[in-house]
Amino acid sequence: MDIDQLQQRFMVLEQKVVELTGQLEERDQDLETAQAANRELIDRLTRPAWRKTPSLRLMSPDRVGGFPTCRKTPAGMLAAP
Repeated sequence: MDIDQLQQRFMVLEQKVVELTGQLEERDQDLETAQAANRELIDRLTRPAWRKTPSLRLMSPDRVGGFPTCRKTPAGMLAAP
C-alpha cells in the first residue's frame, strides 16, 4: 500500500468511527429513557395502594375517609387514637 491508499483508508475508518459514535450515543439515550420508564413502572407497582389513587392519597393506613380512625372506649364513646 502506498501513502495515498493509507490516507484514503484512514479517512474511511475515521468516518466509520464518527458514525458508530453517533449510533452509540443514540443507544445510550434510548437506554436512559427505558431505564427511567422502568423505574417509574417499578415505583408504581411497589407503591402502597393508598398512595396510588389520588382520592386516597390524603389517607394513610391509619386513616379512613380522610379522618383518623376512631375506636370505641369501654364506655361506648368514640375516641381518636
